[in-house]
Amino acid sequence: MKKYNIYCDESAINNESSNYMWIWWLLVERKHKKDLVRKLKSLKLKHNYLHEIKWNRVSPSSSEFYSDVVDFFLNNELRFWSIIVNKEEVDHDKFHQWSHEVAFWKFYYFLFKNRLFDACIFHIFLDKRNTKYKTGISKIEEFLNIEAQTRETPFVIQQINCHSSDEQLLIQIADFLIWAITHDFNGLIKSHVKTEIIKKIANWLGKDTLSFRSSLHGDTKINNFLIHPKNV
Repeated sequence: MKKYNIYCDESAINNESSNYMWIWWLLVERKHKKDLVRKLKSLKLKHNYLHEIKWNRVSPSSSEFYSDVVDFFLNNELRFWSIIVNKEEVDHDKFHQWSHEVAFWKFYYFLFKNRLFDACIFHIFLDKRNTKYKTGISKIEEFLNIEAQTRETPFVIQQINCHSSDEQLLIQIADFLIWAITHDFNGLIKSHVKTEIIKKIANWLGKDTLSFRSSLHGDTKINNFLIHPKNV
C-alpha cells in the first residue's frame, strides 16, 4: 500500500474582510518526504535565503529564489488541494450546533472524505489550533474510519496529529501557495513580481489565473473546489 503524508491548514477563517475561507492540504508520498526537504534546504542554501518561505516576502530581490520555489513545487510529486467555503452561506444555528468550531471540523472532514485514495495509508498532520471543541480530531478520525469501511479496498488512517508550521519546510510551501491563490482570488495582487509568479504557476497548469474553480476530482496538481455549505 502506498503511504502518504498530508499537511493541512486553513486560511481566512477569522478574517472578517473576506467572505471566503480555505481549508487545504499538501499531499506528499511518504517515501519522498526526506528527499524533498533536502532539495528545499539546498535551494535555500543556493540563494543564501535565511527566512521562512512566505508570500509576503516575495520581492524583486527574492524573485529568483521564489521562481525556483515555484519550479520545485511544479516539478516534484506534490499536490495542493483545497476547499473554498462561502462563510455567508454557513448556517451555524441550523447545522452546526451554533458553533463555528463544529462547522470548522465538518469542513475538514469533507476535505478528507472525498479525496482519500483507496488502499493507501495516510499520516495526517493538522495545524496547532486553540479550540474549545476538544473532540474535533478524534471525531474526524472516527468518521474517516467509518468511511474507509465503505470502500471496496479501504484506506487506513495511521495517525492524525498536529504539526508546527514554522518547523515544516513543506508546510511553508503550501502556505506560500494558499496566499498566492487567495490573493489572486480576491484581486489583491499589485506587485509585478507576484503577478509574474501567479502567471508562471497558472501557465504550467494551463489556466489563465489561480482563481479557477475545480471539479471535485478534476485538477490534480492544484485543485480549488468551491462548496456550498447551506446543507452541510
